[in-house]
Amino acid sequence: MKLKYILLFVLLSTPVFGFAQKKYSYEAGQRFIKKAKKNLANDNYGKTKKHIEKAKNSSGGYCGLGAIMTDRVITLLEYELLTKQKKYDELLILLDSAKKQSYGGGTDELDSLEVQTLILKYGKEKVKSAFGKVDYFEITQNQNSFFYINSVYLEELKYTFYFTFRYNQTSTPDSAKPKLFIKEAQNRPFYSLLKN
Repeated sequence: MKLKYILLFVLLSTPVFGFAQKKYSYEAGQRFIKKAKKNLANDNYGKTKKHIEKAKNSSGGYCGLGAIMTDRVITLLEYELLTKQKKYDELLILLDSAKKQSYGGGTDELDSLEVQTLILKYGKEKVKSAFGKVDYFEITQNQNSFFYINSVYLEELKYTFYFTFRYNQTSTPDSAKPKLFIKEAQNRPFYSLLKN
């Protein structure tokens, strides 16, 4: 008898990827995205937010890639809305969350948007100065995935900037060895925003 309750508890408390029920269908979600874009173009922020929330509660598609692409479209729409509203702290949280959920794919764009947001919030010279004072970066393994996360703490901004990985897939980076930030960053798209 106890075993049945234990099994029931395990079944009910274990998330099952892909079986989560969404309130709206994929097609409805696509309509919400279109409505959000239209309202955003007309600076109707309240309706834009409402449609974004409905799109988030819609099925992302019929395969993993479709869901990832839909999530990216929604994230970029939300980014545009929050930028227009000058809600920079919310933008930074949004981008950080999106990068952690991306499993390493397509995060160069998100890194660049994050640096743009820091520039909007603090000004280019202060952000350049903060990045300029960084010597080394840290490497940690993402708990939810197989990939590694690079990070630097920007003392001047009291902000930790996480950026995409670039490691040989057959080797594990030695996180104990200090890594020169400038050597890694200078070839990244986000770094071009800090020049001149």
